[in-house]
Amino acid sequence: MDVEMSRPFRANPPQISDTLLRPAVLRRLLSRFESRVIVVQAGAGFGKTTALTQAVEQNLLAPRGRDVWIGCEPPDADADDLQRGVAGSLGLAPDAGLDMIVDSVAAASPAQVCLVFDDVHEIAEGTTGAHLLDRIVADLPANGHVLLAGRFDPPLTLARLEAQGRVERLGEGDLALDRSELAELAARAGRPLTEIEDLGGWPALVALALRSGPVRRFLDEEVIATLDDDQRKLLAIVVALGGADHELLDAVTGIDAGSSIGELPMVHQGDGWYEAHALWSQ
Repeated sequence: MDVEMSRPFRANPPQISDTLLRPAVLRRLLSRFESRVIVVQAGAGFGKTTALTQAVEQNLLAPRGRDVWIGCEPPDADADDLQRGVAGSLGLAPDAGLDMIVDSVAAASPAQVCLVFDDVHEIAEGTTGAHLLDRIVADLPANGHVLLAGRFDPPLTLARLEAQGRVERLGEGDLALDRSELAELAARAGRPLTEIEDLGGWPALVALALRSGPVRRFLDEEVIATLDDDQRKLLAIVVALGGADHELLDAVTGIDAGSSIGELPMVHQGDGWYEAHALWSQ
């Protein structure tokens, strides 16, 4: 059934070309047909959509199951909009309810089905859309799986599934370009590796730098602009102090850092201590 979608990449991943194939990331994403939930969480420009698109295309060549793409958008904070999007991507009527969505996945058994939600950060915690996501994860049959990709941790209650070892996570460390990938990109562009070594493997920054593009403007417009006031203050303090833990951040800022500090891009944590990548100090 043809269902009119609200944007070009609602039910299908975008077309990509001339991108670096990343076998290590693709191997990790294959777990989407084994784990109940896989979470891909990283800041803007970390190549989440590109990695998912490559994984979906690879699966078409050697199928492990069926990928069902749902490109999330702001109206999906409302459960009705999100439900119509999932139904449309599955080829169901727009008014198909959750029971029909679940039945559609079950009918594909024994084939595995993964619902791939891209840009899930568009669905805020506490919304009806977030509640629907929780229900989808809970109600899907055994052959159903969910991949959630976004800038922040998805608004789901995953503690029980994580305790059962049924949640796989990929973060910035997994998506950052390693030295061999940086060397290949630099060689393709005919530029020295030294020009991109200090960018933390951040794919968008690397691509901009190799094109002599506006790296600073990308950070301002695509990253800093998306942070709320508390997150900007936390980032500034971590940079200024050279690092901090929750207790220090709470004392200096008066802000309950909570999960906010963990969602800041290129801020890494070890044993409760947070440090910002050197690129932020610029």
